[in-house]
Amino acid sequence: MENSKARKRPQTRDAPVLRRWRAMLCPLWAAWVLAMGPVPSAGAAVGGTDLTVNLDAGRLTVKAENAPLEEILDGIYGAYPLVVRGLEGRSGEVIDFKAENESPERIFKRLLRQLGEKNYAFEFRGRRLSRVSVMPEARGGTVSRPAAPRAAPSVPEADPVRVVRVDRVIDGSQAQDLDIRSDDLVIEYDGVQITQPGDLIREVKRKSDRTNVGMVLLRNGQTLHVNLQGGFIGIHIVPQKVPRETVGSYFD
Repeated sequence: MENSKARKRPQTRDAPVLRRWRAMLCPLWAAWVLAMGPVPSAGAAVGGTDLTVNLDAGRLTVKAENAPLEEILDGIYGAYPLVVRGLEGRSGEVIDFKAENESPERIFKRLLRQLGEKNYAFEFRGRRLSRVSVMPEARGGTVSRPAAPRAAPSVPEADPVRVVRVDRVIDGSQAQDLDIRSDDLVIEYDGVQITQPGDLIREVKRKSDRTNVGMVLLRNGQTLHVNLQGGFIGIHIVPQKVPRETVGSYFD
């Protein structure tokens, strides 16, 4: 009668070799996992850094967690090429930053504010941001210092915008101390858009008790951010119309 029990599978010659390889490799794999941790999956952040930069219709989305500043700036450059100067000494700082569907100007204003940088200038080519310059704080206030001023821009025949131009700076005033100059255009005062002299006069009166007020100027295509005391500035101003491209995206 035939034996009903399953016959044992004959052992191949290479079975002992395979067992020896498994015995050697398993401890090595365990040691690698203990030392390095599990292998990261595709798309995972290595070393705790997570950075995403996207450009859509001229607007940027930046999401950075535990990312070095240099990597954030490189990511922005890859999506929206421009020149950034003055942050070289802070390239290794690790920060969190998030901005969704914002213009490049707003992205950099928020980023610089988070970094505590108050003295910077934006340069535009047409309506496109092309350069961001961060400069050290000046004594007696914060103001960026670009090249010597030129004459006020001529008014085009079509699509002008109303602005306020500095006609004269009063000697001994904080405007003179901050190097505000004739023909500078006043764009914002404490975040409020300025399109006529009455706007600036009203806001200065409202913020007269403030110890620190931000004002945005435009000079030769560069955006200047100055911090001054509330109240009397020390400038004579006049209304003016300029080409829309002169003021970049401020009046969009």
